[in-house]
Amino acid sequence: MNRQWPALRIFEPVRVIAVALLLPFLFHSADAQTLEKTRLGVSDVSFTFLPHLIAKDTGIFQKRGL
Repeated sequence: MNRQWPALRIFEPVRVIAVALLLPFLFHSADAQTLEKTRLGVSDVSFTFLPHLIAKDTGIFQKRGL
């Protein structure tokens, strides 16, 4: 049987939120990554690739530095 004080159960969500907020700070990377240029070849114009072509034509990639 797991007997806990009822008052301590109230703080369980607070502990979970505190751990979730502090965890990224424990495992962060101090060095920033450098940007690497990549090429994307288009062999076929299909419906699934259409958002990428629209983003390229409207200049979204260039505006975001991609």
